[in-house]
Amino acid sequence: MVRLVSVAALSAAAAVPLAAAHTNMMDPQPNWPANFYNGNSPYGRIDGDKFQSSVPNWQGANRINDVLKSTGSATLRDFIYKNIVTEKDKECGNSLLTGPKRTLGNAIDFPWGHPGPCEAWCDDNKIFFNENCQGNNVGKIPVDKAKCNNAKRVQVFYVGTHVPNWEVYGNCAPLEGSGAGPAPAPGPAPGPTPGPAPGPTPKPNPAPKPTKNKCNRRLRKDYDY
Repeated sequence: MVRLVSVAALSAAAAVPLAAAHTNMMDPQPNWPANFYNGNSPYGRIDGDKFQSSVPNWQGANRINDVLKSTGSATLRDFIYKNIVTEKDKECGNSLLTGPKRTLGNAIDFPWGHPGPCEAWCDDNKIFFNENCQGNNVGKIPVDKAKCNNAKRVQVFYVGTHVPNWEVYGNCAPLEGSGAGPAPAPGPAPGPTPGPAPGPTPKPNPAPKPTKNKCNRRLRKDYDY
């Protein structure tokens, strides 16, 4: 009996990372409230049936993308902010922007547990969108370093469309303020600007030659006769 309990305990422990992975951002890691343990649940829902669409509910990923276009939503984030029903923070869900700041690497790891669109942001710069992250095998999200440099937070959403009452998942993580890594080291400081090169030294003028005195006076000779 003890052996059976031990095997069951080991199986449950092995299942925890898988459960935690399918709806939470893994890298960078979010900060959670104290004693928080329900990070796998959606933090809100959007009623997919309230939108007019010719796409049936069982094609959830196609339906929500049709709705995004028909409602004129510029981004998935805008659509979520406008339509989500939640008691949590609509921007970051259950995750916190307080606590340890994270370093953002070259990719964001957010395993997609359900079909549906996903989107990633560095502050207010959208860096990624895909209409069906699970169905299109997106994997990790590449980080646009130009858009994430000096960002204060990274924010990722995805909407699970496997049920008509769409599930909204989203996490934030505070960043160290240089989201894409350190800026390149400055180059050497420029030296002083050289002045104009000196010109050739002028040669001294030659001394004037002495002037010869010309005497036009004829000498008179007196002759004795």
